Amino acid sequence: MSDNKKPVVNALLYEDFSSFLIKAFETVNPGQNFVPNWHIDLMSTRLTEVAQGGIQRLVLCLCPRSLKSFVTSVAFPAWCIGRDPSKRFICISYSEDLAAKHSRDSQQIIASNWYRKAFPKARFDGKKFTEHEMETTMNGGRLATSVGGTLTGRGGHVIIIDDPIKADAAMSEAERNRVNSWFTSTVSSRFDDPAKGALVIVSQRTHVDDLVGHVLQRGDWLNVSIPAIAVEDEEIRIDADTVIYRKQGESMHPARLPIGHLEHQRNNIGTYNFEAQYQQKPVPREGNLVKAEWFRTYEEAPHEVEREYVIQCWDTASSIDGDASYSVCTTWGLREHRYYLLDVYRERLLFPALLKKVGA
Repeated sequence: MSDNKKPVVNALLYEDFSSFLIKAFETVNPGQNFVPNWHIDLMSTRLTEVAQGGIQRLVLCLCPRSLKSFVTSVAFPAWCIGRDPSKRFICISYSEDLAAKHSRDSQQIIASNWYRKAFPKARFDGKKFTEHEMETTMNGGRLATSVGGTLTGRGGHVIIIDDPIKADAAMSEAERNRVNSWFTSTVSSRFDDPAKGALVIVSQRTHVDDLVGHVLQRGDWLNVSIPAIAVEDEEIRIDADTVIYRKQGESMHPARLPIGHLEHQRNNIGTYNFEAQYQQKPVPREGNLVKAEWFRTYEEAPHEVEREYVIQCWDTASSIDGDASYSVCTTWGLREHRYYLLDVYRERLLFPALLKKVGA
């Protein structure tokens, strides 16, 4: 790069978070190509508004592998601290290991030559530059901790909570309550200036009562929720000059998350988990229409059931691949306005064998 271009590039990195993000990605992920997409631009725009004070409560819900953690927990604090070295961040993840990983990635950006040239006012105290914490000479910096970790005596201007609960742990009511109680009792009191402090939660949805569900019921939050597969035609405004038109059934990021991959994920993790983690639409475990409490159990169905009325229900598939869905048949008996499950048949069959089985 010629010397006469460097001031322009440095100014762009300083002023524009989207440009900074690309450079930061290349620094942390050498050899990997940054693949731009509108959802990254949307995150960048909303986080820039947080930095400018226009948004104080922001929820970002996106599927796994969408760069949401890198954008929010790694690059964003580094950019803000470079512009204002007195700014203090608290960055929280569900585990110490993940929090430390994000901290190391953010420190790698800050330690780069290009960062020091673009942000000459940001100087860091070598005695306070550890795996979990870095502090500037102007008393700003970034603290990394985990959900439930100690924050006594620590404060910040911006608090970022990134994936506060693991997907499998979210099935535990006790674990969800622990995270939500920790948030209510601890996080809201950690702002240096409560009137101006900003709080960002970035996550995939895991349960209707996860932390995102908890805060959306109790406060005035801007909720940016992006399904991996569009459920309807929609118009998405990125900024004042840019609007994205997305069609029903379209992937959020076709280059990295093609529809075939997403459908494969749906088969792997099941519809319930896919709707939460990828579509950001968790539903109660028992569903919206059929409730678990409607069902009863029995040791043996009444003998009169089979003589009154019998129904078979088939849910068919047509592949025998190892990850393919099963063809399933349930057989029900009716007696005195009650249905009894008599048999369940489940097997992967090609169509000719399936047709023969149905007619058997």
